[in-house]
Amino acid sequence: MKKYYVYNDIATPYFDGDKVADAEEFAKFFDEDPAEEIELHINSYGGECVVALAMLAAMERHTGKIVAYIDGTAASCASWLALAADEIHIAKNAEIFIHCAHSYVYADAAGMEKEAAELKRYDERIVAIYKGKAKNPGTDFLKLMQDETLLMAGEAAQLWDITIDEAPSVPTNKTRYNNIAEKCTRKHAEEEPTADNDNDIDFEIDFII
Repeated sequence: MKKYYVYNDIATPYFDGDKVADAEEFAKFFDEDPAEEIELHINSYGGECVVALAMLAAMERHTGKIVAYIDGTAASCASWLALAADEIHIAKNAEIFIHCAHSYVYADAAGMEKEAAELKRYDERIVAIYKGKAKNPGTDFLKLMQDETLLMAGEAAQLWDITIDEAPSVPTNKTRYNNIAEKCTRKHAEEEPTADNDNDIDFEIDFII
């Protein structure tokens, strides 16, 4: 049995050193031994739809059992990966967040209408993913997505066939938006207080859901 951790943004690594969960590395891992059982651990705010879809394709090709563990959060398209597994576990303090597809576009009216239609097509695909493991296929997942619904472990287990693990999750998310308070404290400890930097804490929160 092998383990894989999606503990970062799901995205294409555009720059050297980017810490992301990217489709190429993910697919190579799953394709390396197609019959191997894999534990897929998830703590991610999601990211790019096309990258997540490529990851889903790698999971579908894999013939071995895939057991997903939601350790902290499975938000946006990170939730798709969890629901594509053969068996799903969620830590009792963990969560799933679902929403409609988002996009940014610079275009005229016709271009905006085209993009809106594309987003609706994405929403249809997302609904199909959520219905795949649903206990009640009649659940209105589109409405839940439109409401940008945050589901705690017990709520998620009511919608899907998910086992709640009683041991509390202590995720070690390696993404750049984690442990901000700790970073700020360390920054101040390393600096000599001056009139210029005494109140100067500069950090960036940047993630896509």
